[in-house]
Amino acid sequence: MNSVQFSVISRLGKLLLLGWIVFFTVPSWGEESDRLRMTGDVLFHCSFDGTITPEVHKGEIGSTTATAAEYTKGIKGKALVTSHSKGISFPTKSNISVAQGTIKFWGMPMDWQAGDGLFHHFFRILDQKPEGAKDARAFDLILYKFCEWDSVVAFGMCGELTSSNLLQIPMDNLWAPKKWHQIVFTWDKHGACLYVDGKGKRQNYLRGAPDSLFSESFIVGGPYFVENKTSTAIDELTIYTSKLSAQEVEDIYKTELIESVMQR
Repeated sequence: MNSVQFSVISRLGKLLLLGWIVFFTVPSWGEESDRLRMTGDVLFHCSFDGTITPEVHKGEIGSTTATAAEYTKGIKGKALVTSHSKGISFPTKSNISVAQGTIKFWGMPMDWQAGDGLFHHFFRILDQKPEGAKDARAFDLILYKFCEWDSVVAFGMCGELTSSNLLQIPMDNLWAPKKWHQIVFTWDKHGACLYVDGKGKRQNYLRGAPDSLFSESFIVGGPYFVENKTSTAIDELTIYTSKLSAQEVEDIYKTELIESVMQR
């Protein structure tokens, strides 16, 4: 068998395998996936396909970046390259629901891997509580890799910053350059969930469910708490008005992963 024949057979095998996965493991491929992608369920979506202008936004459209946006090959189309000095901010007003919701995106290390002892920030909404609102429970969230733990961490309104009481999903050795991973954070009045590649963990709030959103913007990428020179690609950021279930998160992960393989 020559190399050309082997390549053709390998490609056919991949297509057959993907077809098997679609048929047996993604029952919601059509109707459920379509429902979740309807603009009515989505408050905000930015594909970062060569632009930082969101395709869907219920609130203001403005976005700001300290430097010119840089792009790389994404999980679908192009993706945004972020770093300590390259973060993008978008308005929170009407683009985030305090009562419940879902934040979903794909992340890929450009030049780092688990075990490097560095911060890597993906998404954050900082608590900017004004004077006179000390009793309010602010929507406060950062999704990132904490320097001391090889985990994706959801810190802010749930869990203290201790490894024993933190909403975190351990990273594996697949967190390495050019490897894409889906990160999803969901919340409602009962608690929050963090998912990485379709698998998740739930935790109660530290001080009760959030009831206020004071921050005027959410940030994709840096600046980090401690500067480093590494970069991370972020792609297909979507914010839903509803809290997706564990099954919906898993179905969307499988669907988008299959779509990304099929387009290569």
